[in-house]
Amino acid sequence: MEKLTLEKLKDNFILSCKRFPISIFFLLWFTVTLIYFGLGKSRDAQFFNVFYSGSAALLTCVLRLWEEEVDDLKRCRIIQGAIHVCWLAAAVYISFYCDMNLTVEFSVFALSFTIAIAFFIVPFFKENDDISLWNFTYHTFLTFVLSFIVALILMGGVMLLLESFTQLFGVVLCSDAYYDVAVVCNGFIAPFLFLQLIPKHDKMHKDSVKRLPKFMYGIIHYLFIPLTIAYLITLYAYAAKIIFQWELPEGWVSWLVTALMTLMTIIIVAVYPSQFSDGHDVDKKIVKWLPMCVLPLLLLMSIGILRRISDYGITANRLYISLFNLWCYGVCVWLIVSKARRIVWIPISFTVLLLLSSVGPQNFSSLAFSSLKSDVIKGLKMAKVAKLPMDITTYKKWIKQKDASMNDIISNIYYLKSQYGNKVLTDIADSVTLMRINYFSADKSISDIEINNICDDNALIIPSGYKHVIPSYNYLYNRVKVDGDKISFIVEYEINGKKLKLPIDVSIKKMKSIENSKYIVPVKCSNAVLYFSSFSFSEDTKMLSFCATIFY
Repeated sequence: MEKLTLEKLKDNFILSCKRFPISIFFLLWFTVTLIYFGLGKSRDAQFFNVFYSGSAALLTCVLRLWEEEVDDLKRCRIIQGAIHVCWLAAAVYISFYCDMNLTVEFSVFALSFTIAIAFFIVPFFKENDDISLWNFTYHTFLTFVLSFIVALILMGGVMLLLESFTQLFGVVLCSDAYYDVAVVCNGFIAPFLFLQLIPKHDKMHKDSVKRLPKFMYGIIHYLFIPLTIAYLITLYAYAAKIIFQWELPEGWVSWLVTALMTLMTIIIVAVYPSQFSDGHDVDKKIVKWLPMCVLPLLLLMSIGILRRISDYGITANRLYISLFNLWCYGVCVWLIVSKARRIVWIPISFTVLLLLSSVGPQNFSSLAFSSLKSDVIKGLKMAKVAKLPMDITTYKKWIKQKDASMNDIISNIYYLKSQYGNKVLTDIADSVTLMRINYFSADKSISDIEINNICDDNALIIPSGYKHVIPSYNYLYNRVKVDGDKISFIVEYEINGKKLKLPIDVSIKKMKSIENSKYIVPVKCSNAVLYFSSFSFSEDTKMLSFCATIFY
C-alpha cells in the first residue's frame, strides 16, 4: 500500500486543481452563494446563483472527462464553449423569465438529471461492453459516500470546537456560524474530495472483471432477491385473483410493479460482471429469467394506469407513469433479446425519454395543463356560467346550482392553480376568485373577506388601557352569528388552568376596508383590540376562520 505523506497530498491537490479548475471555481461560487443568501441578504437572483453554479460545476466535470476521451482538442473546446453558452442561457431564461411552476420544476430536474447521468456515460462511449462503466460506477459510488462521510466528520468536529468556545470561554459566536460550517463542508470540501478521487484516464478504462464485496453481494442475494421473489408471487397471485373474479386491477398496483421493476434493475446491474467470468450459474440464471418473469406483470400496471386516467383524468404525473410503463416494457424486452450484455442503454433510454417529456413545448406538464384547462372551460360553459373569467359573484351563483360536474371542475381548478399558479388561469377566473377557491371546503363556498399577513407579535404596538394579551390565537372554521354589519363569536382561552370566554364583535365593513392592506391593522371592538394575521369569512355559510393576537 502506498504511503500517504504531506507531499503526496499536496501533489493530489495540485493535480485535481489542474484537472478540474473550472469545476472548483463553480464550487467556490456555489458555496459563497449559499453562505451569502443564508445570511438573509437580498433574494434577487438567488435561484440563478445556486442552480447555475451547482449545475455548472458538475457540467464542467463531465466535459473534462469527455475531453480526455477525444483526440481533436480544438473541436472539443469549441463544442464545450457552445455547451457552456447554451447552459448559461438556459439558466438565465429559467431563473429570470419563467415563473416557478410544475413545468419549470420538471424541466430543471430533467436537465440536472441528464448532466448527472452523462458523468457516468461520457467516458465510455467508445467501449464495446460495460465492464469499465460498471467498475467506474462502483468506484464512484464508494468515493462519493466516502467523501461525504469525511466531510460530515469534519463538520461535526468543527461544530464541536465552536461549541467549546462558548461553553469554556463564554465566547458568543454568530448564529450563522454553524450553518456556514455545514455549507463549506458539504458544499465545497466533500465535492472537492470527490473530484480528487475520480480515476485518471488510464485507470478508468480497466476491463478487469470485478465483483461486489461479499457484504454487498450478500445483500443482493439474501435480501433483494428474496424480496423480488415475494413481489413476483404477490403480483401473480393478484393477477390470478382478478382474472378469476373478472375485474380490473386497482390503480395502486402500479406502485408495486414499479418497486418490482426497480429491484430487478438493481439486481441485474449488481450481478452484471458475473456474466463475463466462469461459474456464477445462479447469477446468470437470474439475469436470464428475471426479465421474462417481470414482463407479463407490466400489463397489470398498464391497465391500472388506464383506469386511473379514465376515472380521474390526465395529469402530468399520470403521463410520466404511463411513459415509465412503456419504458419498462422496452427494458425487459431489451434485456431478454440482448441477454443483458449491454446495460448502458437502460440509463441512456431513461434519460432521453425524461428529456423529451420534460423539456420543450411538447413536455408532459404543458400537455396535462392544456388538457385540464380545456376540460375546465368546457365544463363551465356546459354549466352555463354567466361569464368568463368568473368573479366572486359569478362563482357564488354557479356553486349554488349544485351541478353534477361541479366537484370535478373545482378539483381541476384547484389542481391547476396549486401546480401552475394563478397567472395562467386569468381566462377562467380573476385573481381574487382564484386565490379564494378552496377545494377542501366541504360546501365549495368561497370567502367574502380574505386577509393574509405575516404577524410578528414582538412588532405589535400594545394599545393603551389593555393589560392582557392572547398571542397567536387560532379560530378554525366555526359558524358564527351575523347581525347586520356585525360578526359575533366567542374566544375561548385558558389562564392558570381556568377556562375563560371573551365575546367579540367585529364589523364586516371594517374588515373589508383593511382587506388589501399591506400592513397589520388593529381592529377595535367593544372590549378588545385584535391584530389579524389571517382572516377568512363567508357570508353565505357564516363560517369564520382567523389567527390573531388579542389584547383585552
